[in-house]
Amino acid sequence: MRTSRLLAGLCAPALSAALIVGCGDKPASSGGGTKAPSTSGGTKDGGTKQPTASSGEKTPVEGTGVATIKGKISYEGTAPAPKSLKDVMAGHQDKDLCLAGDTNDPTWIVGKDGGVANVIVWVRAPEGKYLKTPDKLQARTNKVTMDQPHCLFEPHVVAFSPTFYDAASKKQKKTGEVFEVLNSASKNHNTAYAGNRLFNAGDSKIIAPKGNLVIEAVPGKADSAGSEDLLNISCDIHKWMTAKAGVFDHPFYAVTNGKGEFEIKDVPAGSEIEFCVWHESMDPSSLKAAKKEKITLKAGETTVKDLKIK
Repeated sequence: MRTSRLLAGLCAPALSAALIVGCGDKPASSGGGTKAPSTSGGTKDGGTKQPTASSGEKTPVEGTGVATIKGKISYEGTAPAPKSLKDVMAGHQDKDLCLAGDTNDPTWIVGKDGGVANVIVWVRAPEGKYLKTPDKLQARTNKVTMDQPHCLFEPHVVAFSPTFYDAASKKQKKTGEVFEVLNSASKNHNTAYAGNRLFNAGDSKIIAPKGNLVIEAVPGKADSAGSEDLLNISCDIHKWMTAKAGVFDHPFYAVTNGKGEFEIKDVPAGSEIEFCVWHESMDPSSLKAAKKEKITLKAGETTVKDLKIK
């Protein structure tokens, strides 16, 4: 087991495009992804060219087993005092609903021991490579949910993997994991989301009290491996409401809990990869500003990353 310090830097996603989600009257415009160039033609002896990074086609990270990354993200120095939203909530027509729930801005949630919640932690393949989703995780039936019990999204940050890259077809395929927005409040909520490479064309829906909205991925917007995006969630009815969702085409990610803890299992070992850490204070609309560090894990071991942010 070993512990190391995170190096500061920019973690530029292989494919970066914001997926905008809102709670308003009109759906946002849909967007699309870009297909990665593919190789065509053959060798002089009539054979088929092998894909290389320079040809534009990515190859999987070849591991020598798997390993675990776990640790804790803590606040460096004195944590900021929670920002109260009581005044703005009290001036809203839904004040009775809003004031009955949490009234603090959820951007910074820091525990008594300094642990920071809602930090997205993940690993990324180096240039020209991609992280293969294990066979056991290529077909799932689970849902990642976000609720609106009062006038804040709970949880404030989630992450999920709606698709994986299938090398045989050279396309993104659905894992079966879906994102579900709930409304356990006594008032209507309106949720809108725009199209994206890992999602469908976008929509805008009223969610009735005790209702829900299931948002499924429709692969095909981007067939390239290594997709990662940030889903930005907001509400036009209650304009202080925001939330975030990391969207990945592999399962090697986590979101820190209320104690700042995280764990990522079954990560490919023996090859250099990037370890990335993002909190919305770095950039509230993109994963590009994440801090990164190059690491090589040892098969069968647990690498501990106890890191500080501010």
